Amino acid sequence: MPRREAVSPDLRVKKILVFRSARMEQINKIMDDLKEKYLKPEISILCQSEVVDTLQANPQINEVLAYGKGNFNLFKCDRSLLNKIKQKRFDLIVIPHNNEIGRGYFHVESIASLCGAKRVICYDLFLSCHSLNFGFRLWRILNIILNPLLKLLFLGYLKFQIWKSNKYVSRNTRRVS
Repeated sequence: MPRREAVSPDLRVKKILVFRSARMEQINKIMDDLKEKYLKPEISILCQSEVVDTLQANPQINEVLAYGKGNFNLFKCDRSLLNKIKQKRFDLIVIPHNNEIGRGYFHVESIASLCGAKRVICYDLFLSCHSLNFGFRLWRILNIILNPLLKLLFLGYLKFQIWKSNKYVSRNTRRVS
């Protein structure tokens, strides 16, 4: 579980990106809280294409960015969209969690870490705000990427050893008979 620290609002924050990773009711509460905490923030939201119209109707949101259908997925993430987000240079990224400890948000948090924001925070169900520690997340990303490669190398090594031992056994059995 990532280390969580209480967050105090930085009044210099002007550009905020919110990931729509929770229910609309929670998103609306977070929008109210952001407008209250920060001075005239420009709020963008990253969401599924199915809810673009609903979010565009919200007067608190300045821009809606759609990533496609389904859940956030680190490995299916559109690189051009990520580059567009990086170019916008957001001061803050907000990740709503629909549970208290943030379990199940690995892909969302990993994508957020690639967006180049100065700060990333998480809101839980009770609107408690916590800073996200990316050291732990980076380790998990590397683990996910490297584990299959290491398994393939190990399996390749095992196959080679089996082939080598079978070759040796077949040579020795010919000499005996």
